[in-house]
Amino acid sequence: MAITWEILGLNYTLQDPVALKANVVTSIEWLAVNTDRSGISTFREGTAPLAAPGSTFIAFEDITEANAFVWLYQIIDKSATESTLTTELNALLNPTTANGLPWL
Repeated sequence: MAITWEILGLNYTLQDPVALKANVVTSIEWLAVNTDRSGISTFREGTAPLAAPGSTFIAFEDITEANAFVWLYQIIDKSATESTLTTELNALLNPTTANGLPWL
């Protein structure tokens, strides 16, 4: 099983009247996918809201994917998300229930 994380987008305010800064990131759109060797997968996606920028403000054009992941992992519980993905994938691979019609 392999879990991959992706930043889908950064939502930002063009002009923040409080911080007096332009292009202030307000949230991160993300996706996490757990895939086994046969291609079966489970996923989680979401939008993580960011706090107002502080003294370590990074200009929008200077933000890297690494910056976005640091911010994301400060907001969401990466371990819990990965654990949930693994549990769901194991349930798909090892079902305990089924559905069907015996007369078909």
